[in-house]
Amino acid sequence: MDFTFFYTQEQLNGFLNSKFKSTVLCPKTDRIVETTTSHHENNHVSLSPKLENILEEIAITKELVDPLIERYIESVEDKSILQLLKYNNKTWSWREKSFLTRACALTLGAEFTMPLIKATAGIELMGMSFCLIDDIIDESSFYDLKQTTWAKYGYKEAICASQILISLAHKALIDACSEAKISGDYFEKVMQTFRAIQGDAYTSQFMDIESEKTSIFSEDSYFKMTSKFPGTFYKGAIQIACLLSSINDDRVTKLQEFGRLLAIANQIRDDLIEIIGDEQVIGKKIGADISQKKKRLPLIVFLRTRHDEYKEFLLSKAFKEIHAKEVLCKIQSNGVVDACIAHVNTFIDNAVEQLTALGKNKWTDLLENLAESVTDFR
Repeated sequence: MDFTFFYTQEQLNGFLNSKFKSTVLCPKTDRIVETTTSHHENNHVSLSPKLENILEEIAITKELVDPLIERYIESVEDKSILQLLKYNNKTWSWREKSFLTRACALTLGAEFTMPLIKATAGIELMGMSFCLIDDIIDESSFYDLKQTTWAKYGYKEAICASQILISLAHKALIDACSEAKISGDYFEKVMQTFRAIQGDAYTSQFMDIESEKTSIFSEDSYFKMTSKFPGTFYKGAIQIACLLSSINDDRVTKLQEFGRLLAIANQIRDDLIEIIGDEQVIGKKIGADISQKKKRLPLIVFLRTRHDEYKEFLLSKAFKEIHAKEVLCKIQSNGVVDACIAHVNTFIDNAVEQLTALGKNKWTDLLENLAESVTDFR
């Protein structure tokens, strides 16, 4: 799950007019520009200074991490598999997990050396594996304005590719531990964290599948699901960075909790953007989760607060695309969006509170700015 900094054409225009178009997301934005009729060159919307600072550090992080990701992928000898992996490698990604792990390490006074860069590459490879499986389970044929990997190459092939990516992620983490020369206890903790991320990711995926079959899926269930993934993923990425830096104190716990809360808030934002965003900008179909009967927070709040008649109807075979559009319109106009934004603000307030105990420096400021960007629904 990437951060979605922009979800309207106006917001995107500010990015397209900035220097970051060519250094952060060039391939993706080129596809967006080709499909939009907006003349962004005549629009003088600008990025906020805080977002510019974040994007500056994201660009630096990508320059360090992306070559390692590509190197691990290029190590695959089978040309057919390699072609698939290259197609799946989203080089235009924000790499927010890479930025998060780098910022957290630097917050604690560690250096973002090669062992950490390799570990971060491993974390990104793991994320790519999860995305492959997620697209298959969701039966998503298009994402970010292009065919998903399974739709282009086949779902059996994509499943195999996802396991290869996991093996590459495992190798990257072992390489990182070896180069960092950490103790056996720390190595085992890194591997335990790796396994915990995998376990919670698929547990969360299973919960999401089960949510499609029931009309009773509470907000608490949703928060438990998102705490496992992406919550454990962000939390675990931070823990791995700290273990490789031989840092293991209360500050790590604060940063881990920051990451978990940030991940949940960003998932809610992502679910909301699929309700209120511009399809050409976000690269996803608006209301797709409703059509698939997924119990994401906007739908959960909608079913809890009003329209009980939809609870059972949503599960019936009679529920068609036209009914999903009807529900989407009601969610957009009945205060559900504001209720979900309130949840985002609460999680981000709690996340930022974790940073206060760490003191003020450049990197805590950047992490706070990153968190606050999630609350931007202008």
